Amino acid sequence: MADYIDWKARYIELEDQLLQMMEMTIHLIDKEVHQQKAKISGLETTYVDRELTVTVKSKSANAQYLFELLNTDNDVLLKQETGYRNNHIFNIEQLDEPFKVRVSIRNEGHDSYDDVNESKIFNAEDGQNEEKSAD
Repeated sequence: MADYIDWKARYIELEDQLLQMMEMTIHLIDKEVHQQKAKISGLETTYVDRELTVTVKSKSANAQYLFELLNTDNDVLLKQETGYRNNHIFNIEQLDEPFKVRVSIRNEGHDSYDDVNESKIFNAEDGQNEEKSAD
């Protein structure tokens, strides 16, 4: 009994199935990544010559950032949305009052910010900067 098996057709069919499975896996991974919330893991601030550089360390997918300078009463003094850049330089020559930096982060496509972090207070009256953080 001689059965004829078309190995080439079977191989092409198997290859198509494998390709479909890979596409489904990529879609599921992509969906999972975009559903995760963005998280700030730290802020680095450099205060030199009346310029404040703020850099955000974060875990996210296509994160968008909002940088704000706040006074001690949490009133917004300066506000800058930088899009996908994780750092911003503030020119603070005009600010003589104590202030702090608040950074908000969200993933692309999210309506609200997922995580917020605040820095220490700068220009404190006693000449030293207070440590303060919010999670």
